Amino acid sequence: MNLVETSGWEDFQQQLSAIQEEEKSQGRRAQFLFRGVCDSTWPLKTTLERAGWEDVLVNEYYGLISRLKPQIESYTSQKWDIPEPPEVQELLDKIDAWSLHQFPTPEIYLYMVYLRHHGFPSPLLDWTRSRFSAAFFAFRRSSAPKEGKVSIFAYSEVPELFHVDSNSDPWIRSIGEYVRTHRRHFLQQSDYTMCGIF
Repeated sequence: MNLVETSGWEDFQQQLSAIQEEEKSQGRRAQFLFRGVCDSTWPLKTTLERAGWEDVLVNEYYGLISRLKPQIESYTSQKWDIPEPPEVQELLDKIDAWSLHQFPTPEIYLYMVYLRHHGFPSPLLDWTRSRFSAAFFAFRRSSAPKEGKVSIFAYSEVPELFHVDSNSDPWIRSIGEYVRTHRRHFLQQSDYTMCGIF
């Protein structure tokens, strides 16, 4: 992670443009996801990690949200067509570093985003494609941070052709913005990342 301190919004815009140009010159994607935080000392943690479930297995988490689905459907009058846990376990058993895009499937992602938007602890870390939305979340408090500084994180996906060192290292990837869910998702230009060991 690289730290770039700026003196204000205009400086932030200039620094971001310079970083994007550098990324392009090295053949990387110059599109960023942003996350605004009111205090730079706050770690980038998912709601699942903040709830104390830092080392939960994917199949355990999926088993839980799968068991809750009938109750959630009853209370919301919505339906989610997601696979049974054994099918997901079979999919997870086949995943390696080159096939991370296989989980979550579009149906599971739709359900996970819905749960995330309604306060259920989630392994999805929410970002925005808009630096302006990130700035809103970073500066929404009227008082200065107690310890750190107001911060905007910028995340760039690894290039398409990259070297894989180990299957046992954590992998982070963006999942995508195209999902039918709460309208806040579109208003905030949301995207999500998920990190895990496969």
